[in-house]
Amino acid sequence: MWGYPGNTPYIYGDFLVVDQRGFSFWIQEMATPFESSVLMNERVTRVSYGGDKAIVRTDSGLEITGDYVICTLPLGVLQAELLSLILHLLKTNSMALTE
Repeated sequence: MWGYPGNTPYIYGDFLVVDQRGFSFWIQEMATPFESSVLMNERVTRVSYGGDKAIVRTDSGLEITGDYVICTLPLGVLQAELLSLILHLLKTNSMALTE
């Protein structure tokens, strides 16, 4: 954070926030608008691209199409090939998955 361009007004300030409700309260409040678009207990089996859209398929047969996909799976899960990724990855990224 220190020395990051555009961050100079915040370098010397004290921004400690103490909330009796706990740290997770503001995160839960920020996530509230997205609750209806997050699916729980859906096992993703395939991620691919079709044209200019990303396509995610689940174990239950649900197919979700969007402009992009954010993948936060650990490297070990990706290497275990529990999920079919049909993506155009950079060569270095592809090599990291196979090593």
